[in-house]
Amino acid sequence: MHLGRFRVKRTLLGLLLTIVLLSVIKIFKEPTSRPENINLNSLRDKFDFNNPSQGKPKNGFKINNRNKQKIMKNNMTNSRAVKELMSIPGTREEEDGIIDRNARDHHLPPNPPSQNLFLSDLRSRSNLLRQQCAKLRNELDHVQAIRNPPDGLIVDEKHKLLYCVVPKVACSSWKEFFYEIGGYGQEQTNRNKTRKLVLTYFHHLPEAKRQEIYKKLYKFVFVRHPFLRLLSAYRDKMEPNGSYERLHANKDQQSLYFWRDRLGQDIIRVYHGESEALRMKRNRNDYRITFQEFVRYLVEFPDKFYTKDRHWRPMHKLCYPCDIRYEFIANFETIDTDSAFIRRLVKADLPEKNLHATNSSNLDFAFSYYENVPKPIMRKLYERYKYDFLLFGYNPQPFL
Repeated sequence: MHLGRFRVKRTLLGLLLTIVLLSVIKIFKEPTSRPENINLNSLRDKFDFNNPSQGKPKNGFKINNRNKQKIMKNNMTNSRAVKELMSIPGTREEEDGIIDRNARDHHLPPNPPSQNLFLSDLRSRSNLLRQQCAKLRNELDHVQAIRNPPDGLIVDEKHKLLYCVVPKVACSSWKEFFYEIGGYGQEQTNRNKTRKLVLTYFHHLPEAKRQEIYKKLYKFVFVRHPFLRLLSAYRDKMEPNGSYERLHANKDQQSLYFWRDRLGQDIIRVYHGESEALRMKRNRNDYRITFQEFVRYLVEFPDKFYTKDRHWRPMHKLCYPCDIRYEFIANFETIDTDSAFIRRLVKADLPEKNLHATNSSNLDFAFSYYENVPKPIMRKLYERYKYDFLLFGYNPQPFL
């Protein structure tokens, strides 16, 4: 009788252990809420580079020109080597540089699951930059971030921000942002914009002050596909009846024709002769400079004063990303999402702004300019901006 009871207990115990074991196996087989094998570029897949109001999420990626758009999507970084670099996961220390520092220095709440993909994308940009900086260290020019900083770093010490100004990458909007968080009214900022009296520039601070606050600042920069940025600069400053001249239509002649008199006249003189340059200067309505001539001039005369102007100077020579450790490498191609991240850091009570790309970022529109530039000139143009492509993960191939 005792033996029978023992057998029953043993059977029940065995059934119980089996149930427990099956439950454990089921738990481990079920997918967790944490995504695996995150596609670091998938955030960029949600943005349409053919849409002038890009930056708004959409369902699917509509390709208008299949061959070109297939290469250009994923923020135009789909070359195999770049894609492999961007897939390398960051170390815990590198992740702390973005996530933990945000929470600690800016008192942010923990990042919700919906932001994990976005932060992974930010890490991929930073990791790519650091790898390329190590690889290209002996090929790049360098500065000492504190002792000899570049002259385009805007600082807001109250909000612990440092921003590197890159012309033609929404820099006017970001200057407005610093006006606003600085508490300056619109009338005052309009009066002082050209004299830069409102903004604080890092290189204007005493070296001791720079040393004191450097590590406390959250440093960010917005970058853009180099060829699209260059096209935007041409359309603004050099194209006949460009946006610069339309904006200054009511100003004095010196301001209105600043760019055509300083750079435009020399381009005409080089490629059309002195008499044509004088004729166009006398007849302001007959001013013509093509994008092809502008690009050719940049690559054939790289050391002239105005060819080194900051509007078309390579981005790495403005911000020195291998010497200044930027916590956030933001992309113009995803400007809405990336700008919202910075505004969240500041937690300022500011009206929302709809930032979006211009027509110069519309690929079909951009190709209509670049298709007239001879391939040998395009290859030289790539050499001028090569390090911008390599450091920030952009792909030049569709234009070459």
